[in-house]
Amino acid sequence: MTGVLDAFGRRSAHLAGISMGGALAQQVALAHPDRVDSLVLMSTSPAVPARSELPPMSEELRDWFAAEVPLPDWTERTAVIDYLVGYERRLEGAEYFDEAHVRALVERIVDRTHDMAASVMNHALAEEGELAGGRLDEIAAPTLVIHGTADPLFPYGHAEALAREIPRAELMPLEGVGHQVPPRPYWTAVINGWPGGRGCATVA
Repeated sequence: MTGVLDAFGRRSAHLAGISMGGALAQQVALAHPDRVDSLVLMSTSPAVPARSELPPMSEELRDWFAAEVPLPDWTERTAVIDYLVGYERRLEGAEYFDEAHVRALVERIVDRTHDMAASVMNHALAEEGELAGGRLDEIAAPTLVIHGTADPLFPYGHAEALAREIPRAELMPLEGVGHQVPPRPYWTAVINGWPGGRGCATVA
């Protein structure tokens, strides 16, 4: 992330991360506090230290992962789109799952991606690097935690832990929302609560 800032000639930025990106954002805020103007953590979990007391993923999602749903033929566009839409359906809150919108977005992603298999499998195959030292209470950047109350991957207790441990962090619950980008009905609330506003760098 700091390399990106260097490439654009920026000393610092407002940093937003969702899911794994939220964990990476925490790491940047700890390792390079002078380069993070503010922090927005969405649908994510405390990155340090590892802990077992946080609520586990939902039983339904755990069973789905355990079933080892067959991967699609990555050369078949329609099969890949159907697979990714089905995956999103498992993560997002039922009330806010807009299949037409998700499908249109997935189609754009598939059509612009040179290697879909690599883009989907990178989370699982990425090797763990050295984590930044420190604790969440050492994060100095103004922080907003945004989290759906129906997140099946990181249940809401993960957000509460973040907000409790990061000094002066604010917590914005999204009622009925799952593990997803904040849906349209919440856009106004999210924008108004955004500490960075314009010029925010996002880590997905």
